[in-house]
Amino acid sequence: MEAKVVPNGRLYNGYKLLNAISEENGQEVQELLKGGNIDFNVDYLGDNAIHLAARKGNIDYIKLLHKAGVDLQQKNMHGNTAMHYAARDGYLDIVDYLRTHKVDMNPLNDLDGEAPLHLAVREQAMDVIEALVDLGMDPNIKNKETGNTPLHVALELGAQEAMESLLIKGAEPGIMNNDGKHAGRFSEDKRNPKHITDLGVAFISMDAGNIRAICKRITRAEMEKPNVLIRVGVIVVYLDVPEGLHTCIYCRRENVEHATVKIPHLEEEFSFGDVYHIRVFDVNQDCKSLLYLPLYEAPSKKEQIIVRFLCGKYDDFVADEYVTSGKNFYVPLNVILVPDTTCICMINIRQRIEERAVGEQEATITSDMDHGFSINIQSGSFKADTVLRLQVIDTNPLDDIAEASDESESEQEEQRTSPRTATRSKVTERQTKRHSSDLLTNLYQINISGDQPKKTVTLTLPLGSGMTADHKIAYNPCGRD
Repeated sequence: MEAKVVPNGRLYNGYKLLNAISEENGQEVQELLKGGNIDFNVDYLGDNAIHLAARKGNIDYIKLLHKAGVDLQQKNMHGNTAMHYAARDGYLDIVDYLRTHKVDMNPLNDLDGEAPLHLAVREQAMDVIEALVDLGMDPNIKNKETGNTPLHVALELGAQEAMESLLIKGAEPGIMNNDGKHAGRFSEDKRNPKHITDLGVAFISMDAGNIRAICKRITRAEMEKPNVLIRVGVIVVYLDVPEGLHTCIYCRRENVEHATVKIPHLEEEFSFGDVYHIRVFDVNQDCKSLLYLPLYEAPSKKEQIIVRFLCGKYDDFVADEYVTSGKNFYVPLNVILVPDTTCICMINIRQRIEERAVGEQEATITSDMDHGFSINIQSGSFKADTVLRLQVIDTNPLDDIAEASDESESEQEEQRTSPRTATRSKVTERQTKRHSSDLLTNLYQINISGDQPKKTVTLTLPLGSGMTADHKIAYNPCGRD
């Protein structure tokens, strides 16, 4: 009689457990762990049970394995721990559970010498990387083979969002790797692709505080109410994202003076906000969106908001209105965001232009910007289909300065330390230089699309604040006194 071969019970159950986790058979996983007698050192392609559970992102399996006595810091054949896989794949709940049970947050694996954060930088968006650092991962941990920090890895990959998130969370750009290069030098390496060198420019601006950025995962359920993108001040009012997907929206805000993109010079306009880089990814469709972009201050009634796109994929437009929220002002931006394509825009201000069509008949033209102004036109002064273009330019910016002086000391301190200070002061400076402080009325600029009028046209101009008919009044039409 032949002897019956009885499989090793612990070994056999160990392989059964690996198979159950791999097939996500939760009931069998529970039964096997409840029965005990399992060899947790068996592996499937180098991974033990704890590593497979982390790869699957199943925190319930992790808890059951921990209760059964599995070492949460167990290494697989490559020296990776469950923390490596949880971080790499963005399973923050598992990372947090491991953290609360005193698992090392920064173990270095045996294959590449990398910590979990190195792996996450290769795979994850800003919000995950920032969360991992918040949970305790070291943004300056060095690869034991190369000496590269996560910041070196981000620059090597051209991972802009990862670079920004690391800098935001305290990564030190001056740390040298084993080749004696810190992150700034690393980005300038001639052997690296050009886009990495371009990131070096962003890296310098980011480190100097001229760039703020945020990336947030948004689901359709979360879009039932507006989402504020902290740090950049943008509000996501609407984003058409697919059901069941976690879509990432990225927004980067740059000071105009230190922008990493070319800013067009338009003599008649000046910047009234920062430059915004907006992108969606992890999504399989174009996303209609409504965003609110913050303004430094409200424009006057004589000014017009222009949204200019610097990416060449969208048309500039005039924003007919702005919205307010408390003391803050926003410009609505309706745009279709194409996955993995960056929409770059900025807000400009120019003097408002009113257009009035006139014909051969007698007419009186008034202005919505200045109700005391009018043009009286005699019959036969113009040919048909003539258009008058009117600009009313405020010549007294002192009202804005006086209003600013009434602010509380804390508000003034906030302005002095805020990135908006330079731009706001430039607005006031430009207004002051543009017009003489002796002028007490507004400046009126009238352009005619056709021939000059055949008859005299009478203008009615309102007197400036504090002026009476007894004052000496001088006027300067077309440069002549």
